Amino acid sequence: MEIAKKERITIFDITRFVAMLFMVQGHTVYAFLDTSTIDTNSIWWILWTFNRGFTAPVFLVVSGAVQIFANKRNDDGTLRKGIVKKRVLLGVALIIISYLMHMPGDISKMMNLSEDRLMIFYQVNILQLIGVCLIFSIFLLKYITDLKILFWVSLGIAIIFGSLGSFMAGLPFISSSHPLIFNYFSYNNNSYFPLFPNAAYYFFGICFGIYIKQSKIDYKEFLKFRTIIISVIFFLFYMLFHNYDLPFFKSILNINSKNISIVLFRLSIVFLYLFILTNINSLIKIPKIIIMFGKRALLVYIFHLYFIYNFLRYNSMFKGIFKLNTFDMNDTLLIVLLVSFLTFGSIYLIDLSLRKFKYSLKLYYVFIIIIVLNKLYTFL
Repeated sequence: MEIAKKERITIFDITRFVAMLFMVQGHTVYAFLDTSTIDTNSIWWILWTFNRGFTAPVFLVVSGAVQIFANKRNDDGTLRKGIVKKRVLLGVALIIISYLMHMPGDISKMMNLSEDRLMIFYQVNILQLIGVCLIFSIFLLKYITDLKILFWVSLGIAIIFGSLGSFMAGLPFISSSHPLIFNYFSYNNNSYFPLFPNAAYYFFGICFGIYIKQSKIDYKEFLKFRTIIISVIFFLFYMLFHNYDLPFFKSILNINSKNISIVLFRLSIVFLYLFILTNINSLIKIPKIIIMFGKRALLVYIFHLYFIYNFLRYNSMFKGIFKLNTFDMNDTLLIVLLVSFLTFGSIYLIDLSLRKFKYSLKLYYVFIIIIVLNKLYTFL
């Protein structure tokens, strides 16, 4: 199958938009809801918690797959000039931005943090994870020009990340390392997205991207039918590795699972998502604005966390109104709407300016610099 040079696989953007939509509301509810005001044993809360476990894997699989199409190659198979530098700089930027957003207000407050608060700062979030994966994968793409070899190497890396988490975290030189390093390998310090097992989703995504690129049928037909087959295959492998000492739902809700079964189950759901969204997309025309938000998914992620954990919490105009985990469900849902409006409204204005105005890209960079400076020394 040959995808036209300028053709974009829009279902990836649609899927990322859905993942971002769930992620924005998920993070906002998690940040502001006082769970003592609700019944956490209700079926709705259990389903909400259950669904939260799939938003990041969806985003990571699609992000991995996109790398196969986004990183253009010359006729001899080498990556085009400047791509490696661009991806490495983006990866480093994502890591730095994530740490900046973990700061409690601004850098001046870092000097007097308690040990517990420092451990929160050291936690690894999805931006660090994507940053590391982006840097790692671009060098794979640089040095492995044969897609078949790249497929098997990426599959091996995905299996390693998915299955060797406990082994890696137990190695003496890792277990005794500083939390800034150790948190990339283990959940033990409450990191949200350590490389083991979460990088597995990204590298399985690379395999998926190669599978699409090398298919001899139209990619739209490929996604409409083969995604459900892939979903079933991953589910069967999950059943093979499933820990039957635990109830079914308890095992799949346990993000600290010590084997690859949780990764396999979530992958089966990721491809079920792709199957459903692909077929919806074939029946109805998806608005271009949704595709645009999907293309800007990383910005959506960065901005919504900025609004939740920085703008609303530390901006003096709110006078400490938005305290974490202090709202009932009704008020929390209103905050979800507020964060969604601020986030998607900002992204829409940025995208509009980048498309319409000659100097908007420079202004966009200035805006990002202002946000960074705001973290280094609060003046807004």
